[in-house]
This record gives sequence, C-alpha cells and structure tokens, in this order.
Amino acid sequence: MKYAFNFLLIFLFCFALASCGGGDEAVQPTTDPVDADTGGDTGGDTGGDTGGDTGGDTGGDTGGDTGGDTGGDTDPNPQDGAISPIPKTFTYKMVIEEATGTWCGWCPMGTSMMDKYTAEYPNRVYGVAVHGGSPTEPMLNQALLDNLARGYNLSGFPGGLINRLPSPSSRDLFMHPEEWSEAIDKQLETSSTSVGIALETNINEADAIATVQAHVGFGKDVNTSIRYRVLIYLIEDGIVSPQQNYLSGDSRFQGGNYDKYYNAPAVIQDFVHNHVARRAFTALDGEEIGSENVGEFKKFKKTFQINLTRNDNLTDSYVVAVLLRYGSKPYVLNAQKVKLGETKDWD
Repeated sequence: MKYAFNFLLIFLFCFALASCGGGDEAVQPTTDPVDADTGGDTGGDTGGDTGGDTGGDTGGDTGGDTGGDTGGDTDPNPQDGAISPIPKTFTYKMVIEEATGTWCGWCPMGTSMMDKYTAEYPNRVYGVAVHGGSPTEPMLNQALLDNLARGYNLSGFPGGLINRLPSPSSRDLFMHPEEWSEAIDKQLETSSTSVGIALETNINEADAIATVQAHVGFGKDVNTSIRYRVLIYLIEDGIVSPQQNYLSGDSRFQGGNYDKYYNAPAVIQDFVHNHVARRAFTALDGEEIGSENVGEFKKFKKTFQINLTRNDNLTDSYVVAVLLRYGSKPYVLNAQKVKLGETKDWD
C-alpha cells in the first residue's frame, strides 16, 4: 500500500511537469514583452542570410568592447561617457518593417499608415520601409526583403511586420495595412520593458565611414533564460521618386486615412519616400548578445561600421536599432532611433 501511494505521487509530479512545457511561437506582449515567452526553441534561424549585408560592410568590431560593461568594483552601473547608468525600466517601442515598392499601386496604403503612426508617436513607433519586388526598383533592397519574406511569410505588397508579432485578428505576421492599427494600438498599451537600447553614432566623411556604438542594457527583472540579438538599420528620409497609386479616384479610399492618395494622380511623380532601408550595420538576423552580458544592470556594447557611398544623403539618414528575442521566429523586444551623427541615451 505504501509502495502504491509513492507511485501515485511520482505519477502526479511527472504529469505536472509535462503540463508546463511551452513552444516558441511569438506571443502578444502583456506587461513586459521580454517575459512574454520564456521557453521553447531559442536557437532557430529566420531562414534568411545569417551573415549577409544589404549593400555595405556588415560592420565588424572596430575595437569596441564586445562584452558587458558593468563598471568598476565600487559602482556596478556607472555612467559610460555620453550614456547614462542603466535604468530599471525602459520605454517600450515598436518598429514597422514594411515590404513596399514604387511599382506597387496599393503601397501608398502602407505609406499612409506608417506616416500616421510615426507622426503621432515619434518616440515610440519607428518605420523601416524595405523596397523590393522588381529589379528596376530605384530603392531596391532585395536581400533584406528576401530575408524577412522567408522568415515571416510575406504574401503580398504592401505588407508590414509590427514588432514581428502576429496580428491580433488573423495571426499573420506580415499584415495588410488595414490590420496595422489594431496591432499597433494593442502594443501601445504596454508602456515599459526591462531591456533597452542607447546609441552613439558618428560620420567620418573623410574616410566615408559611418560608425554606430550600440549599447543594449538590461534593467530590473530581466529574463536571463532567453537569447537576444540586435539588428541595426541605416534608413533615409526624403527620397523623391515616382510612385504608382491605385487609390487615385477610387471612391473606396475617399476620406479617412487614404484621402490624400484618393486625390492624387495615378502616378505621383514627386512622391517623397521616407524610412527607406538602405543597409544594415549588422548581419541581417542581428548580432548575438552573449549570455555573460545578460542580467540586472548588465550591458552589451559593441561598435559597428559601414562604408558610405556618394548616394547617401547624410542630412536625412537615421539609425534604427532593433532588439530581438531570438528563436525560430524572432520578435522585437524594443527599438531605438537616432539621427546619424548624433547620440541617443536610454529612455
């Protein structure tokens, strides 16, 4: 009888353990997106080019500290030059990664939605417009687009990833612009998180080199059991190029978000393209952050470089850094943006 009772206890214990298993499907953040999914496969690849660059030097380490910088013996969380000590929490931000093209007559819908949210929430919503789909596309970035398309099931243009999390309605990752509002509004409900990014950037015009020193900080209650990566884009505003516009004169788009394009011609000759993804400072699936750099008030710091070209408009160039929770379907934990040549502290 005693043997049977012990066996029953063991059975119940094993059943409880089995019930706690979890997969690696991306989930909607609740109060802290870092802790949204702590289990599952933490080592998958998005299926794209894991080391490629979209047009320049992917940016090796130019001598920066590749490990955590936790300060001296007496202060584990010091000031680091222009970068403040790591705060307990950070503002939760999001990035829209859009698949678009000048040949795509429906793509002004994506432009309209991206412009709306980046204007309303300039310090919380950032845009990255990835052009592709045609070899004649003047802002072509097909390598980056292919990487995202394979990893997140791009089914058509325009499509957008909202922090690479599923649509609340369709559960799709790449969403039609009509779904963006619901996804963005839902994520804006999360105000803070335990991981953040600070950026120091520099332009060396004599040597035609742009440098980014990325700081990834971990605050209170950070999840140390998952893998983190950081992806850094160079984007550009103010590029003028003709854009196809199927919204022109179509009564379905009169009024509301798309009225501007309803009243525009079928080909907008002086269309201004913003948030255009030019190149990446890191590999396309991001730079690995070692587990030794992860913990309360620890920091990852590394310097990246890319070669500039004569076509880069340095006046209107920006850096967007994306912190990824890495796994079979990496999703965004936080983001940061700064004008190229300037510094952005934690916020």
